[in-house]
Amino acid sequence: MAKTLFYVTIVLALLVGTLVNRSPGYVLLAYEGITLQTSVWVALFCLVVIVFVAIALGRWITSVKTSGAALRRYFEARKAAKHHRFLAKGLTLWSLGETSRALRYFERTLESSELRTTAAAFLASSSSDAASRDQALAILAEGDQGQQQLAAFVRGQIAFEAGQIEAAAAAIEPLPDNALTSALRRRLAIAAKDWNYLNRQRKQISKFEETLTLADYQLILAARHSLSDDEQRDLWLRVLPKQALEDDQLLLNTLAAFDSAKLAEACCRALVESHPVAALFIVYGELHLATRDRRHQQLLRWQSQYPAAYVLAGLGVLAQKDGDYEKARDYFEQSLSHKSITLVQRRLAATQLKLGANEAAAEMLQLTTPSHE
Repeated sequence: MAKTLFYVTIVLALLVGTLVNRSPGYVLLAYEGITLQTSVWVALFCLVVIVFVAIALGRWITSVKTSGAALRRYFEARKAAKHHRFLAKGLTLWSLGETSRALRYFERTLESSELRTTAAAFLASSSSDAASRDQALAILAEGDQGQQQLAAFVRGQIAFEAGQIEAAAAAIEPLPDNALTSALRRRLAIAAKDWNYLNRQRKQISKFEETLTLADYQLILAARHSLSDDEQRDLWLRVLPKQALEDDQLLLNTLAAFDSAKLAEACCRALVESHPVAALFIVYGELHLATRDRRHQQLLRWQSQYPAAYVLAGLGVLAQKDGDYEKARDYFEQSLSHKSITLVQRRLAATQLKLGANEAAAEMLQLTTPSHE
């Protein structure tokens, strides 16, 4: 094969040499005062050389560009991996409760266009640094709908904590109802003493009691002293969680402040029918004397609907208010025969003191135990 190629090359060289020798031709190039003349074959050879040089130069430039792009991709991949490590470390520290260290890693993750919204979500909701938090909120505001909603929610929280109730309400107004937004709306309603909204929310949310925080509960109780009319008192009582309806003194003090005895009776009756607990039956029996007959008839009607211990306790308190202590004692004893209730035991002890049975009253007081109703 090599010999054949060698012979072919010699033959072609002889043919080309002969052709060049017989008919060299010429090419004349003239530009201004410069003239260049050469044979056709030399010109053709130079043209071929130029074409090959141009192709080689083009390939070299392409390879340089490709190498530069590959280099850029390499450094970008390294940078992205670094940001992923920062985010992973931040999430790990966050889960371990080391919030301050986690936030520092989230701040460094903001440099990544891919991960910045995830880091911004943590920074916006937890950072104590105003500048960092504002930067995170600005990033979320430029994101998708969910991120924009998160930014609005965080702004609402910040405004609420600053005491800017109206600004907080305006910030979360367009947000959909969920566990977080509903809880914040409820806190805003408590701060604004919007008992109508709280009553509507209580009807709509089946787990109102579980989602009510201790801080919310304390704010509701503190609002009792600012109630100005019977309508507000009625709405406020309906907002109270079940544990507050076990406090007979709280209920009595509020119902006693009603300007209308009829409205107080109607409010307490509605509470009994929605939350039949012993304290409410006792309170119902102790309301204003102006509604005594109505309450007596109502208690008799309830005997077929509610536990006998509760209804008998209410009738006992009613008799106690009438001054008929012997009848009251009988009702209380019958109530306790059905169920042991601390509030009823205390009422019975007070009745026994009125009847002069001091030893029996002392024994009854010793038997009182915390109610688990």
